[in-house]
Amino acid sequence: MKRMPIIVLGLALLLAGCEHNFDRSELRGAANVYQQDMFACRVKQMRKTVKNYSEFAGCQVAAERAFAMTIHLQKMEAFEAYAAKMLALGADRDAGRLTLDETKIRATAIRNDYWKACACNLTVVRPGPDITPYGTERP
Repeated sequence: MKRMPIIVLGLALLLAGCEHNFDRSELRGAANVYQQDMFACRVKQMRKTVKNYSEFAGCQVAAERAFAMTIHLQKMEAFEAYAAKMLALGADRDAGRLTLDETKIRATAIRNDYWKACACNLTVVRPGPDITPYGTERP
């Protein structure tokens, strides 16, 4: 829960360099919705209704999609490519094809590719939600 303000701030700062690519007036409301959606994902995971990486990634991507749609992100095709890669990453982790560290490294690379495709300001530090559900193995 402590990461939520950092994540929302990261999304806001990330998009601050993309003002021509989204509706800036919707940013505050979108950040609130995103925070609530991610909290709901965490609650589902704690209640064991989200049982694996794929389900958590799906919940996370749904929250990010709602954020992108609320701010009227112009490059939704970049988001859709990002979403597909994150969902595939969750499936690979569930299948045992990736270690936790490999998953984190790939998630970071996927996010970086997405931000580049959105033509966002890449000089901003971009903390993002990781694909690891709380309550599972962590280093």
